[in-house]
Amino acid sequence: MTKNSEHRLQVVADIHWCWFATPAGNLTAKTELLDLKKKHPRAVANIIVAMNRVDSGDSRSIDAKPLRDGILEIRARDGAVQIRVLYFLRNPHRVAVTAFVKKTGKVDPTKIDSAAKARNIWLPSDCIGVQLPPDYNLNK
Repeated sequence: MTKNSEHRLQVVADIHWCWFATPAGNLTAKTELLDLKKKHPRAVANIIVAMNRVDSGDSRSIDAKPLRDGILEIRARDGAVQIRVLYFLRNPHRVAVTAFVKKTGKVDPTKIDSAAKARNIWLPSDCIGVQLPPDYNLNK
């Protein structure tokens, strides 16, 4: 039994996002968003709003876009700060793999490659469930 087994996702109709858990139980995207929240709280709030819109089917064309190899990105900004969350789809899940501040014109190909590797090894039992609250409290 892994360290996070008590937090494993119970498939519930209204929970579609989950954090990718590494074999060691690390929740990279969640940890990265928590770190980004300290410096860029409004940008992180905007990314959570975009994630909620995607989850509810109300997303705008600027919220999400496919990259390559089955990896998509959620995009949000606050002024000059651009936050990205890379994720992949495994119905009914949207699995968040990594979150970062985008500083260049294109997403770093190594980030896409890492997300694609995560997609290839992911199993539904590896999904740590998350509900995205409007107040973006990532500590739940």
